[in-house]
Amino acid sequence: MNTTSNVRTMVEESDIVTNNPSEVIVVIPALPAGTYHLEVVMQYSSGALLKDARTTTLDKILTERKQPVSIFRETLSSPDTRVSHRA
Repeated sequence: MNTTSNVRTMVEESDIVTNNPSEVIVVIPALPAGTYHLEVVMQYSSGALLKDARTTTLDKILTERKQPVSIFRETLSSPDTRVSHRA
């Protein structure tokens, strides 16, 4: 959720990498520059549909910048040689 506008951005189901009771890993979509709270909204528990949705919020604020500071990529140039560079 954007902390300034309170606009929520829903993650597509295909962007949920891991969804276990004690671990959730998602791909965060491209967002406009700003600060965000990460919320996880769930309505299932132990395989059963809950009457009301539950929301958990990460206690850290996430910041999206207009331009990434730097992106670190690792490229495999041959089976036994790795080349690292910054984009």
